[in-house]
Amino acid sequence: MGRVLVCHDISELVRARTEVERQLHLVDQLRGELLEQTLQDPMTGAYNRR
Repeated sequence: MGRVLVCHDISELVRARTEVERQLHLVDQLRGELLEQTLQDPMTGAYNRR
């Protein structure tokens, strides 16, 4: 019986995944900053009432 070898270049997929992971890290960082802003006024440093 014969064999068939199929190869795919996945370098673009690896690059895209790396970019998505970088963006997710940025989203997490920004989410944390927004949480801080809900708890504390960025101009005065006073804590917000809940």
